[in-house]
Amino acid sequence: MTTNLPPALRLLEWGGRIRRRQAHANLDNVYAWCLTREDPLALGVSPTDPVEQAMELARRFFAWASPASLSEFVAWYGGTKTNAKKAVAALGLTEVEVDGRACLADGMDPGSSADGLHFIPAQDNLLSLRESMALLTHPDHHQLQLLAMGSRTVELSKARWMHQRVVLEHGEVVGFWAWDRDAQDLVVAGLHRQLDAPAGLADFIRGPLGGEAKSNAIDGQKNQKQRVDAVRAMGR
Repeated sequence: MTTNLPPALRLLEWGGRIRRRQAHANLDNVYAWCLTREDPLALGVSPTDPVEQAMELARRFFAWASPASLSEFVAWYGGTKTNAKKAVAALGLTEVEVDGRACLADGMDPGSSADGLHFIPAQDNLLSLRESMALLTHPDHHQLQLLAMGSRTVELSKARWMHQRVVLEHGEVVGFWAWDRDAQDLVVAGLHRQLDAPAGLADFIRGPLGGEAKSNAIDGQKNQKQRVDAVRAMGR
């Protein structure tokens, strides 16, 4: 690093002295730092025992991602599998089977899902907390080539992270979407059938977002065009 500012900011953030927020209203805009009125990290005494720490993390993970497999929790948790197993056993989660996979649920009906089409961002937790993108996609589409980091491609069945925006229906990936910045319109491709782009989403991007739908503050036009071209190619 050419300056000690980044680590200094992080130390202040981790100490609860400052926090990051959007500089303006847009979610894809740059961040600004501001002072905190109270420590946002003051959540009480944290456990020091590794298993108790794993239990606290498992309680949160399965509340967010249930039903999910033990291996999915281990990947998210980042600790040892031994501690993860002890933590999960202590929580008394319900064992369920989802498409032949052994999963654990936190009092949630694994068969319930929201109706309608949902146009969600690439790194939504519903996708990021999964073990594989193949779990949310029909086997007929597991060979589909998706965009990956660094303009590379990856087969859907082997994709751990999703770098394209998806359309969900009943918890299944049924299509992909992108924002054409030049045409100021949505580009949508369905995997099973033609999908209609919701007018409200396009109006929201044109209006409150100022015609920009970046994935992050440094999402360049080249990357955006690659995503648009990839979705258009799927629809042919």
